[in-house]
Formats: sequence, C-alpha cells, structure tokens
Amino acid sequence: MESLRYSDWCYRSEGNCNVVIYSKKHGRVYRVLKVGTKYDANGTAVTNEDILAHYTKQIQYNACVMDRLYLDYMSVPVMKSINSQFLAMLAQDIESKRPDNRMSKSISLCPTVLDIPDYAFLPAPLRNSNISSFMFELKAGSVARSYNNILCEDLCRDDVPQCTSAGGYCFYCITKSFLHKHNNKRLSRYCPQELFSGNQSRMRKCIKQLLEDINCSRNKLRIFEDGTDITPTLHSAEDVEAYFASHLSKGTNSTILDTLTNLLISCLTHSRQSTKKSDFTLHCPTEKLNRQQPSYLPSGCVLEIFVNAQNFGCGNLEELQQAYKNLKSLIAVDPSIKTKLCIDGPYDTGLWRLGCRPTLPQGVSAEVMLDFIKVRNYLIYRTAKDASILITFQRGSKCSEDGAGAESSEHTFTITDSGKNQVFNCNVTIIDLDPKPFSQMDRYLSTEQKVYNDLHQRQSSAIGFVH
Repeated sequence: MESLRYSDWCYRSEGNCNVVIYSKKHGRVYRVLKVGTKYDANGTAVTNEDILAHYTKQIQYNACVMDRLYLDYMSVPVMKSINSQFLAMLAQDIESKRPDNRMSKSISLCPTVLDIPDYAFLPAPLRNSNISSFMFELKAGSVARSYNNILCEDLCRDDVPQCTSAGGYCFYCITKSFLHKHNNKRLSRYCPQELFSGNQSRMRKCIKQLLEDINCSRNKLRIFEDGTDITPTLHSAEDVEAYFASHLSKGTNSTILDTLTNLLISCLTHSRQSTKKSDFTLHCPTEKLNRQQPSYLPSGCVLEIFVNAQNFGCGNLEELQQAYKNLKSLIAVDPSIKTKLCIDGPYDTGLWRLGCRPTLPQGVSAEVMLDFIKVRNYLIYRTAKDASILITFQRGSKCSEDGAGAESSEHTFTITDSGKNQVFNCNVTIIDLDPKPFSQMDRYLSTEQKVYNDLHQRQSSAIGFVH
C-alpha cells in the first residue's frame, strides 16, 4: 500500500459515478467511486468487495473491448490500494470544491482506486516544468450515422447539407435542441458533423465556435491549466484571447484564437501509426467493423478512430428495440440468462472480447445470441459516444522566423503564420471509456424515441434547428 500525503492531491472534476483527484507531484490521477442511490437501490450497504468488482469490470472492459477500438489513444487503468485514512481526510478537504449538483452522492472510502496517468500534463520526456501545460477536453458527441438513415448524412459525401444549414440534421444537434428546450441560456453552436467533416474550413469554423461559445449551454469544451479547470473563468472569445495572450503568439494577420484553432486541428488530424491489430469481425450476421481510411479524414488520426468506434451505433432502431424487449422478457422468466450472456460482465470472455468468435452458451439459442449482440453493440456505441478527446500541449522551442531549429516528431507540431513559427509539444488521448449497464437501456431507448418523435414533428412543420 502506497504512502501518500493528502496535501499533495487536489480535486479536479467529477462525473455521475466518479470523483477525479490528481497530484502534480506524482503525475497521476485517481478515480474514486462515488456511492449513492445508483449503488444503494435496494437499501443494501455497498461493500468494498462490490467496489472491487466494479473496478475489475472497468479494467476488463478497457482491456478487452475499448483497447481494440482506440488503439494507442488510450491506456488501461490499474487498481491501486491506498490508505483509507488518507482518503477520508482528502474527501473532507475537497468537499467545498464539489459543485452543488454533484453533492447527492458521497465519495467512497474504499481504500482502492483506479490509477491512470495525468493527461493534463505531457509525458515526462516532453514536459517542461517551467512553463504552463494546457489541456483541452472535448466531449465530441455522436458522429456515426443513426438508425434508419433518418438523422445523419453520410460523412463521406461532400455534397450533403451541413447541420447549420436549413435542411441539415444530425442526431447530436437534434438531441441538443431537444434537451435545450427549457433552458434560457444561449445554446452552443457546436456540431460534430462539422468537426469530423475533414473539410478544413468547416473544422476551423467549428473549433472557433467552441472557443467563442465557451460559456454557452451544451458546450462540450473544457480548458485546464496545470490540472486546474479554468473554463468557469472564461465567458467569451475575448476572455479566451486575453487568457492565452501571455502563453501564445499571434501572427501578423491572425489572432490568438486562430493559433489555438490551427494547433487543435493539427492535433486532431495527425496520423498516428499503431502496431495494434485493428481490423476485426463482430461475428454478428451482416455486421462487420473494418478500419478503412475514410476519404474525409486522415488514416490513424484521432477523429478517424473516433468515427470508427461509433460504427457500433449503426443499425435499425426498431430492430434494436425488439432485441432489447426480447432479452428483457427472457431475463424476467429466466434470470440466469443474464449471467450466461455476461450482459453486465465479466468483459474478458469471448462474448465481449472484440475479435474473438463467441461460443454459444449452454441453454442459449442462436436467436437470443443475436439479440444480445445487437444490444451489446449498442452499449459499446453508448460508451464511444460519451468518450472524451484530450489534447495536451506546451510551448516547445522558441519561435523562429525561418523555421530553423523547429523539431519534427510524433508529438511536435509547428504552427506557421506570416513566416513565424511556433513549436508545440502535444499529446492526444481518449478517456471516459466506462461500460454502460444493461439497466440503462430503457432510459437510452426512451430518449432516442423522443428525439425521433421530435424530428418527425420538425419535419412535418418544416422547422429547422436554432444554432
């Protein structure tokens, strides 16, 4: 068990299930499970064994499922035992830093946490401890074609209307507009179809809108400096420009926002070569996931990897609803089916391990297996949809007028404007790859059905989306 001082650790953020704490000294992040109604539904106290099982499944899912999708852009977390007294003191210390909307769940005091690298800082060989390190976290959203080919245009085509045009629709923007109905705050203009278009002008426009709409509702960008979330201090494009003025240089005919935009696009479209096997069959009739270079994105770039991972979401909504209904009814009659199919794990079996041909469990028909695979693939898609892209960067060597001395490597980018070069050391990763539970399927499908109904209503009344 590692000896730690709680004064070395700070609160960073939290989601629905985990609190994230970090230590700049140790260069690590701990994800600490929260306990609340989700884990106490039956009034039963959550035990340390329950939390260990939860973490074990997360690690299995990352190693056996997500690793085949995201290749070198992710790392598998490890479990670490820490002093329970340290965790109790830390939980008390960070209580005042937690947002009010997250206080319904308390921090688990189980002396086991998930340990991952701290991506708010560059890896040691690239890091300069004397200057600020910045991390941009982007929740990219759903970019795959949706069910029934109703909502999303084919990303490979150049002639499709954009979402921001009168006739353009995509799943993300419909959902965003639907969820925003009762919010008076201005809605972010972000649309993933723009970011993933591969068209430089559309991508540049999308990134600039993310920066300009930094304080808008449904905006999916957060900015960190040396591990601290500075997004709440930024309320406009002018704030972003002013904040980075002391860290970046602008060209003769450009702004700080232009420099940031160009850097982010360079990171997002950079091709990274992987030694990991990436082509595999899903072993489900008529379904195959092949990694082939799309014409609209560079092969091996993080955006292309992101799109491919969401191919699990392609299909027919009615068929998915029927498959889920069949499984749910069968489990109600025979609960052992859920265990036989490993519906909520373990994830290191052939039923979940991508690239393995699953063996039909005893007592499970081929029809039931097909229903399971449809639901399984959808749950994988839900994980992919909620993943985050992290872009971490620091200024590299000094600017030069002629480019002399500018490094060129896997993690080094040179942004040129008006003959002036700025060199940056960068790293791109993907996080938030937790398994989605079968118990959430009712909520997922209910939301999607509401979105489809909303779409049909809009189509009938010929009302476009507000951006």
